[in-house]
Amino acid sequence: MTLWKQKGDPTLLGLGHRLVRAAQRGRANVLMVLETGGGGAGRHVVDLACGLMQRGYGVTLVYSAMRAESSFLEEIHSIAELHCVRIDMTRDVSVMDMRAARAIRAYMHQFGPFRVVHGHSSKGGALSRIAALGTEAARVYTPHAFVTLDPRLDGVRRAVYSRAERALSYLADAIICVSREELDHALELGIEPARLHLVHNGVDPLTADHRCGVRRRLGLEGDQLCIGYVGRLDAGKGVDRLVQAFAKVHQQDPRSRLALVGAGPEEQTLRDLSAQLKVTDSVAFVGAAAGAEMMAGFDVFAFASLYEGFPYALLEASQRGLPIVTTNVGGANQIVLDGGTGFVVAQHDAESFAKCLLRLCSDAPLRAQMGVAAKDFAKPWTAKRMIDETIEVYSSAEKLRRAKKQGSFRGWLRA
Repeated sequence: MTLWKQKGDPTLLGLGHRLVRAAQRGRANVLMVLETGGGGAGRHVVDLACGLMQRGYGVTLVYSAMRAESSFLEEIHSIAELHCVRIDMTRDVSVMDMRAARAIRAYMHQFGPFRVVHGHSSKGGALSRIAALGTEAARVYTPHAFVTLDPRLDGVRRAVYSRAERALSYLADAIICVSREELDHALELGIEPARLHLVHNGVDPLTADHRCGVRRRLGLEGDQLCIGYVGRLDAGKGVDRLVQAFAKVHQQDPRSRLALVGAGPEEQTLRDLSAQLKVTDSVAFVGAAAGAEMMAGFDVFAFASLYEGFPYALLEASQRGLPIVTTNVGGANQIVLDGGTGFVVAQHDAESFAKCLLRLCSDAPLRAQMGVAAKDFAKPWTAKRMIDETIEVYSSAEKLRRAKKQGSFRGWLRA
């Protein structure tokens, strides 16, 4: 489904698109494409779009509503200068893919030109690069964690996705990796080093917290200790492992409580697991909420994810001054100083994960010490730095695109 029509469309919607494009004429216009609406990728796109517009860019966002979180849709449509275009895309490979690519391409021709086309996550990255073929737009791709980082993939799927990422990389002028681990993985996939750029995620300073009010919302009483998680309730986030670790902590420290902030397909499974482990009354399923705000009520932040790019949740928890226990996923050991601002635990070491949580719950001075250190350690990871470095990548990609065009033209003359 698309919510715009082809050239000659007499409707108010078509007129609105032309008025927006006229207002953006003369600006450096960027087209962003995102299939998944929410999570870290959604957060990144919103922050980047706002930062670009503040610097004089015109930004159009092509999004899909099929998996979009309601909070993400509300946010993008509330940003006055952000032009939003709905073209539905599926997460998995499907017959809709070429239809979506054609719709994006038609939109580019009708309302362009765009200087940069920036695809986010696997599907947005693939469709945007295909749609931009034959145009003068520089093509940029940010995977936000390559799907091939997922340890659950079987050998066949891993081989197929690896070949797809490698083949599609030749359509990109620049590929932005958000952590050193992701960049190293891109090299392992066989992607040319010249196309790769490292730009870590960053966050704006958080607003002042209202700890007492948030703790009331979480149903916490006086001396209860809150271990908190923010993110999707998705199998890839390893929340089941977190619930299992919490059950062990709760046996040793009955004051402990677990708050899960987020929604997702695994919620009922996690509720069943909580009941099976007899911690139902001590686990709060908060649902979708402003994660950075809810963190104000936490005492410890826990993150048991299977794979990541560069987790926003860890950045925000650090800014909130929370000690962190995390699995060693993309960028975690850069955000969390093991033994200094929290603990970074090996991916499948469930026993150590639980022990680290218990240690923090039982040692108030250690929590305070690590919390202060975490807040200080988070200072360099700013949204401003992320946006400035992304603009540098755009400039590099545009130069490469011009060079390729000139090279093709010279080759045509020689022929």
